[in-house]
Amino acid sequence: MIWTTTAWATCKSFIYGFNPNVANDAADVDNLIEIEDIRLEEVGGPLFLLKLEEDADETVVTDHSGYNNDFTCDTQRQPIARKWALDGAYGNAFAFDGANDQITLAEFDGDLAEFTMAAWIYNTAVDTDYHAIMGYQSGGANSRPPSVYVVNQTQIHAGFSDGTWDGFTTGDVLTQNQWQHVATTFDGTTYTVYVDATEVYSSTQMAGKTPIAFSSYKVGYISYSNYFEGSIDEAALFDYALTA
Repeated sequence: MIWTTTAWATCKSFIYGFNPNVANDAADVDNLIEIEDIRLEEVGGPLFLLKLEEDADETVVTDHSGYNNDFTCDTQRQPIARKWALDGAYGNAFAFDGANDQITLAEFDGDLAEFTMAAWIYNTAVDTDYHAIMGYQSGGANSRPPSVYVVNQTQIHAGFSDGTWDGFTTGDVLTQNQWQHVATTFDGTTYTVYVDATEVYSSTQMAGKTPIAFSSYKVGYISYSNYFEGSIDEAALFDYALTA
């Protein structure tokens, strides 16, 4: 048996044989299976996973989920990709300047009854402003789907709109100038915040609510002047609530 597949990235054809004496010309094969596209989708995997390993001059940020939800940025709002392994939580990371850096998923079918938002962050903000880790907003706060921020240097602000914005702010759960893993989850009843896999906040104030649908998403920025200041690594979004 021979399989031929067209690689969409390189437009090259490959022939695979299970016998070393197999014909090396597809034209010689009577029963040929042609595969135009192959995609591996992990059951329970993320809707997007950004490893953030790109070089400083890259404007496309690759999604590693299998859904091809690549993010983009322009050269004026481009976070710097750090080059040395120790600079990221894993490998490289993106450094956001707190002024205009951001990356954007321009087209996305976001309709989440449950979710998990997760990322490694290295927070360097020294003010009391909101600094967005990830989320989106097309108008006012009532257009905001699941979103998460650093605020007051060491606190997490998160929530979503179901037509009306509803959010909360944790106590002091972060440490500045240190890599920490932040995850916010919602299972339809309970909203939970984890820092380094430890639950630091939980609330049922949004029980029964459904987040509004959204068609775009951002990392490092959401709206107004709420830019992230510091570094972000391994950003991911899931359509169900993970646990620690």
